[in-house]
Amino acid sequence: MVAAIAVLMFVVAAQFALIVWLIGRQDGQAQLIADVVRCSSPDLTEMVALTDRLCQRLQAPMVAVGEHDAQVAGLFAPPAVPMDDDDAHWESKDDLARRLDVMAGG
Repeated sequence: MVAAIAVLMFVVAAQFALIVWLIGRQDGQAQLIADVVRCSSPDLTEMVALTDRLCQRLQAPMVAVGEHDAQVAGLFAPPAVPMDDDDAHWESKDDLARRLDVMAGG
């Protein structure tokens, strides 16, 4: 009975030592990774922003496509019409004919 308890106490002590060693090793690896990242880029905000953006694109690719389409559409959008100017909403027949003639290459 005493021998069984001694063996059990040895096993528990060995497991405790193993757990402490693994935790210490894991903290050391985490510190090593943090040191490497800190040395490569002192300002981590850009890397965090890039990582965040890439993760968002992986999780919701259609949102990224929609954002790209909105940016491209903004490049080809016609100029805005001032809402307060009533004359800006309407174009005379002569101005319209002149503009269409220029667009047609004439």
